Amino acid sequence: MICPISRGGAIDASGYNDHGRRYIVYKVDGNAIGHGGACGNTIPPIVSTPIVIQPVEADGITLALGSRELLDNNGEADQGIIEAPSLVRMESKWILFFSSGCFATKHYTVSYATSNSIAGPYTRADKPLFKTGDDGVFAPGVVLSTQQILDSQLPSEDKC
Repeated sequence: MICPISRGGAIDASGYNDHGRRYIVYKVDGNAIGHGGACGNTIPPIVSTPIVIQPVEADGITLALGSRELLDNNGEADQGIIEAPSLVRMESKWILFFSSGCFATKHYTVSYATSNSIAGPYTRADKPLFKTGDDGVFAPGVVLSTQQILDSQLPSEDKC
């Protein structure tokens, strides 16, 4: 389906159904081709790990035109990684949840960004929702909405 091998591949896909318009959001796995360090991408130059939105046809698999990068890592502040995107809509706002940092470190977080449009631009929140160490949490991971789970018809394997 989606596999930008020259950019590191694609992982962490999740589906979103907006009143019949279907999308996939995923992470370009740039840290897989990074220059080393924590999770492969903390030694400069830091490689891009964007979250991308890809419109798909009603079958949820056939790609449609118009993919777009929504957000990318903020270099060292994110340990060169953002991943695990999850998109929800609350009234007129779009919320993009994502994790950042290396999952194996104390810097792993779950954060969010908001937009007035599914296609962005997205503005990051001032601070993460939570991070490793908060209330005994280790590698907090991904946020999924109940609606997302019910709407998703994507294969369970998300690594190309």
